[in-house]
Amino acid sequence: MHVVFCDELDGDGAQHHWAWITDHRSEPLTAAIIANQGGRLRWKIENVGLNSLKNGEFELKHDYGSKGNSWHNTWLIVQVVHLLVQLVQHGDQIRKLSGGMYASFRDAYSTFKSFIARLRESVHRDVTSPYDITGIHVKFNTS
Repeated sequence: MHVVFCDELDGDGAQHHWAWITDHRSEPLTAAIIANQGGRLRWKIENVGLNSLKNGEFELKHDYGSKGNSWHNTWLIVQVVHLLVQLVQHGDQIRKLSGGMYASFRDAYSTFKSFIARLRESVHRDVTSPYDITGIHVKFNTS
């Protein structure tokens, strides 16, 4: 285990102290790479994801339940749903299913609430077989 420490002054003159634990040996030339491409990026991914769960369409609050494992079960379900949302929003299935009419999830539905409303309507209206699902292959749009 190795630790990388960083002391930083921001534009307002405030001082910040950062620390990252890594299994990579830190040397003067690699410390900046570990901090900027490892630690800071990981922090951003975790906080942007959590921020979208709390302040986005999920509106996740601190009290997930108070009986038994309800809080843990709710948290796990939200994580799975968030993963599925990411697959739908950033995958290429919308383009494929629309025959190229829509390039992305946002073009087709605008918001996830709109998608759910249209999905609910489709389930009530359309007759499908539970065996209609064929092999699914998702490619991610990295743009």
